[in-house]
Amino acid sequence: MLVGVSPELSESSTPERQPSGSTEQIRRLSALTGLATSASAEDDLCVARQPLPPVAAVVGFIDCINRGDVAGLTTLMTEDHELLVLDEPRVRGRDANAAAWKGYATSFPEYVIYPHQITERNGRVAVLGHTTGSHLGLPDDEEVQLLVIWVAEVRHGALSLWRILDDSPAARYEFGLSPDRAADVQ
Repeated sequence: MLVGVSPELSESSTPERQPSGSTEQIRRLSALTGLATSASAEDDLCVARQPLPPVAAVVGFIDCINRGDVAGLTTLMTEDHELLVLDEPRVRGRDANAAAWKGYATSFPEYVIYPHQITERNGRVAVLGHTTGSHLGLPDDEEVQLLVIWVAEVRHGALSLWRILDDSPAARYEFGLSPDRAADVQ
């Protein structure tokens, strides 16, 4: 039996599991979420918690960025989503941000965010980390030394803001991130 799973849900306790929803419900959910299903996949289809908790939404957003999945990014944005990168002008609206991310993912397909710390307070999530493959054009061994802070505001499981800040003691304090720089470099 699986630890933490009730006997009626454990695969070893029942030879055949039945889907929790009807086939039609699963197909409709698949159409709404964009998840592909097949007859064999329907038995294993699970529904994620909705809305996503703030940290889960941000982790999903970073995962989409790391995979260059612009469609996935847009599903995690509010209609009025804003992108604010350092001192650059804001990018406002889901469509404008989708276009911006498509351009960035196309231009820098090796871009990856590496989170070191994540904090959350009242729907505002801060991520301290580094990147590789960015527009900076640095070798990875140099780029990993440059830490930044991403700040997301999450409403009902979707990001309304994705902001990039320079790493600083004041910003770390403001967002509840550890001041210990020695623990940050991986």
